Amino acid sequence: MNRNTLLILFAGSLLLTVFALWLNRPAEEQTSELLLPGLDPALITEVQLHTAGNRQVAVLNRVVGNTDWVEGHTGYRANSRRISELLQALTAAAKAEPKTRDQSYYDRLGLSAIEQPDAGGIAISLYAGNDIQGAVIAGDRIDGQQYARLRNDDRSWLLDRELTSARQQLDWLDQSLLDVPANRLARIELQYDDGAVYVFNRDETASGGFTGDNYRLNRPAGSFLAALRLESVHPAGHADSLVTARFTTVDGLAVTATVSANQDGYPVQFFAEHLAVDPADGNLPDPAAVAAEAAAINERLGGWSYTLPAFKTELLLEKPATLDAE
Repeated sequence: MNRNTLLILFAGSLLLTVFALWLNRPAEEQTSELLLPGLDPALITEVQLHTAGNRQVAVLNRVVGNTDWVEGHTGYRANSRRISELLQALTAAAKAEPKTRDQSYYDRLGLSAIEQPDAGGIAISLYAGNDIQGAVIAGDRIDGQQYARLRNDDRSWLLDRELTSARQQLDWLDQSLLDVPANRLARIELQYDDGAVYVFNRDETASGGFTGDNYRLNRPAGSFLAALRLESVHPAGHADSLVTARFTTVDGLAVTATVSANQDGYPVQFFAEHLAVDPADGNLPDPAAVAAEAAAINERLGGWSYTLPAFKTELLLEKPATLDAE
């Protein structure tokens, strides 16, 4: 065996030894670098959101002294749960995999500069008072993860979680209004701008669950207050009504919806009150609880004018049909 053969065998043996040692190395603790290390969501008092062309989608302001938020442009209640989820995600988000630094490839990840008119991401800016706490562009989502980069850093990352996909102002508002099911209602009164008045009382045997004196509902108006959500909201102002609908429940809650018209559609305003009732079965409801419910509705909805989904507004706009005409 010559000298070269011995050297080759020795080198091979050394490589095998090193490889075996590598395979049997002690496991190292795996740690991930946070996207925003040190971020404290409790300190955040304002969140600004921008999309393509640097268009400001929403300014979200924390209400002093509690966990509620309002949308700064309108002053309306924000979706506090969604904001809390965003802040928690930003606090915990870790850099799972480094991606490109090349700006020409940002658009493939939804991370182009937010000032560009075709930018695909959403820019999130966090403030504690006047001090910026973090500025992130959140891009495309993939299998429970999301691409992101800091606005002052050219390195992009695939994060270990999603941050948000909400890109419209509506997404950040508290969209829920009322949820009074039809089976709680005892009476529906409809008054139109021509003075016509229609009254319907609960009748489980009737189509739609309500009957009137020689007329019927063309649409199931009893479902109007059920799972009711807004599509847009503005401060209330004076407007001539097209129809005023009053819904009275079996336990004395009366909710009035006043529908008007403007260039944007059919805005609706709400008012609630408690009426004394005397149920036939003798089981009187708790008047204090119903009065408190009415007060809570007025506190939430009073002073605002809402655009609702079209299918909801249409329940009230179409006049009842006269049975004699059928």
